[in-house]
Amino acid sequence: MEPNMTILEWAESVCETADKAHLDGDNSLQAQIGRNPAFKVFFENVHKLHNIQIAQFPQYFPNQFKELTRLREDYLKEVKISESVARTDTLEARFEKLETALMSFIESQKQTTKGKGKQKPVTEDETEEETASEEA
Repeated sequence: MEPNMTILEWAESVCETADKAHLDGDNSLQAQIGRNPAFKVFFENVHKLHNIQIAQFPQYFPNQFKELTRLREDYLKEVKISESVARTDTLEARFEKLETALMSFIESQKQTTKGKGKQKPVTEDETEEETASEEA
């Protein structure tokens, strides 16, 4: 379990982000905060009205603090999932590039082999004959 201040600082940063978004005309995050009773209590009493200090929130509102803790855990799970998806997408793209390069290499090898036809191995006698004819 995370320390209380980490959870509370996260909640405060969510509230600050909501305020900034509101100034830009986006009220969706503030609406989400308002729909969650625990976040609403935190937003109103700690963030806006400053009725209590941030460190006092778990003491005065233990049930709401438990809910904020659960929300933080859910948030961290979502972040890990999105990071995993991004890594998977990156790996898939790299594998596709490797597959394309490998297929090009295989195709070029086939073309090279077709152009030469089957070659019989060169024996020592043939090598000596070629050397003698070149010297003459």
